[in-house]
Amino acid sequence: MLRIRLPWTVLLCLVPACSTIPPSPSIQDLADEINATRTLAAMMLVPGDQLTITFAHFADWNHQSQVLQDGTVTFLSLDVMQVAGMTLEGLDQRLTAEYAKVLQRPDLTVQVTEQAQRDVVVLGQVQAPGPQALGTGRLTLVEAIGRAGGPLEASAFLEHTMLLRWLPQENRTVFWKVDASLENWGSTKSILLQPYDLIYVPETPIIKVNTWVDQYIRQMIPAPQIFVPRN
Repeated sequence: MLRIRLPWTVLLCLVPACSTIPPSPSIQDLADEINATRTLAAMMLVPGDQLTITFAHFADWNHQSQVLQDGTVTFLSLDVMQVAGMTLEGLDQRLTAEYAKVLQRPDLTVQVTEQAQRDVVVLGQVQAPGPQALGTGRLTLVEAIGRAGGPLEASAFLEHTMLLRWLPQENRTVFWKVDASLENWGSTKSILLQPYDLIYVPETPIIKVNTWVDQYIRQMIPAPQIFVPRN
């Protein structure tokens, strides 16, 4: 059987994941920047919210509509409207302007009569990945990871935790890499979450190295003992 003797240092240099990984900013460093993009969860409309529109002078126009999964709503006598991410105040102003085109006195009130669940999602190297209820609207990045059972001790690379956020006002997604290692969990500043935030805890570099070697070396080259340590 073919045996190629290579020192482990050469093996490690073959693996792309071994390149130096620059450190991520800490929770303390990024909290202000991330929190500045936050829309208050209690005010943001999300898919599943049930809306009631009431007119002061046109009772026949009163109706209910639900925010669909694509974030749109069909209101009486209006075109389909994108509302997910808007505040109630913003929607009230927009509807008043739209109904002013067809009614002389469009005095109206918009209410959320049935509120959908507000969730964030935690994925990757945690004990219980999946959605986490936002609850009262104040949930921190550290608390969300904790609710997901905490990081997997053997494989979680908290130093490069990723946070993806949808900015509804701009209809785009942004992301940050955050050093959420345990020593930063007691930071004096907290990163506050909002609906649809996604937290991803990646694997440690050594896990990635082992995976890469298994997939691209051991499984692709028909020589299971191709790498042996030098005497």
